[in-house]
Amino acid sequence: MPLLIFLVLPLLELALLIQVGQVWGVWPVLAEIVLSGMLGLWFMRTAGLATLMQSQQKLAQGYFPEQTLLRGLLAALGGWLLFMPGLMTDVLGVLLLLPFSHGFLGAWLLARVRRARAQQAGAASNASFTADESRFARQPFESGRSHAPDTLDGEWRRLD
Repeated sequence: MPLLIFLVLPLLELALLIQVGQVWGVWPVLAEIVLSGMLGLWFMRTAGLATLMQSQQKLAQGYFPEQTLLRGLLAALGGWLLFMPGLMTDVLGVLLLLPFSHGFLGAWLLARVRRARAQQAGAASNASFTADESRFARQPFESGRSHAPDTLDGEWRRLD
């Protein structure tokens, strides 16, 4: 499926750019491509820096910043789609940058992460772990947790 997207999407984008170019003209289409690319780069840069700073604040408070990371991921993906030349990717990029899409896509992504985590926990419990099983059953991105984050204590040494 991903290979099909990489083969078909550029052809659809090219066909749409040709059609729009016939209506708008060459220079407005080229200006749209350049401006959306610059806007996409700006969103990727600012989303990365803002996500980093907000995540560090949440981690310092003892919380895992799942919502901050999701918003940053969606903003970076939206910026990347704006950076890609084409009108369909521009529309998808703008939709990812709008706040209303964060709720739906964020819930979908969290559900996928939780499902993958549950499958990993199931595989881990079948691999003769002696660790407390309740730790693995916990959801990884619960928000509003009242307990402190887990702390692991141990020693290490370098083996060369």
